[in-house]
Amino acid sequence: MKVVNDLARSRYIENVRGRGGGIRLGRAPEEINIGTLVRHTEGGFDLVGCASCVIAPACSLTSVLKEALCAFLAVLDRYSLADLMDKRQDMGLLLAETAFSQKPADDVRA
Repeated sequence: MKVVNDLARSRYIENVRGRGGGIRLGRAPEEINIGTLVRHTEGGFDLVGCASCVIAPACSLTSVLKEALCAFLAVLDRYSLADLMDKRQDMGLLLAETAFSQKPADDVRA
């Protein structure tokens, strides 16, 4: 619930009360940048805790990890939610097939 409330406060989603209520997008999918959303929902991106490490000043790993993180976020920045919804109908069909195939078999007793 904390995540939903946070996303609602940030207007990524809207809470809908009453019958048929739930949540829905608070912005157009084209306006929701994936990189921005990930930065908003994830607290810190420290891949390793270098702050108290005695060899940190001489270690190159910190800069390599920072570069990798920047590259990761740069890729996410290129996409919006609309881009990820491209195959929405295909996803719905796959999920429906999965739900159908996972229905419990009839209890057959010998």
